[in-house]
Amino acid sequence: MKTLALIFVVTAAITLFSGCSDKTENMVTDLTEKRIDTLANKATSGDKVALETLMFEAQRGNSEVQYRIGVIYNIGLGVPQDYDLAAQWYLKAADQGHGGAQLKLSTLYFNGQGVPRSKVVSYALTRISATRKFWSDPDEINKSAQFMAENMMTSDEVKAGDELIENMSVPGSFRKSLDKYLSQTSGKRSN
Repeated sequence: MKTLALIFVVTAAITLFSGCSDKTENMVTDLTEKRIDTLANKATSGDKVALETLMFEAQRGNSEVQYRIGVIYNIGLGVPQDYDLAAQWYLKAADQGHGGAQLKLSTLYFNGQGVPRSKVVSYALTRISATRKFWSDPDEINKSAQFMAENMMTSDEVKAGDELIENMSVPGSFRKSLDKYLSQTSGKRSN
């Protein structure tokens, strides 16, 4: 289990400043990839103006910036670590189809950080993430999901995860399907 969590943490570190915004689906932006990188680097060093600029763009719907803010709060780079805020920003980007945000949100659900612990949701988000154009090698992401299914989940949990994947994959139903599943299983909704 620690190995899988470590894989997710390493993936986050690699993708934070990897410049993957051109691969992100449904992104709305006035910022160039280079400018996002520059602002993210400044924000992680505690530059409040850079963080405010990123927040402004994130609130306008820029999924790459939402993802980067999630990473900043998840790790605590230039700001106090806050899993609740990380989950909120990852969810906004994940809802727009951002593969990195979906995988990072999966990690939070796996560990129960800022969201209810759920292997089913973690599995579903990992599998959905692998279908996005974000990754250069989606097979590695699929291997993580397969490892979870074979070693950490019951057959009923895998079946529930597969149903959640099907429901969340319908255009426009990602957040609604996630909230419905969470309310049925834990009485909680996503952030």
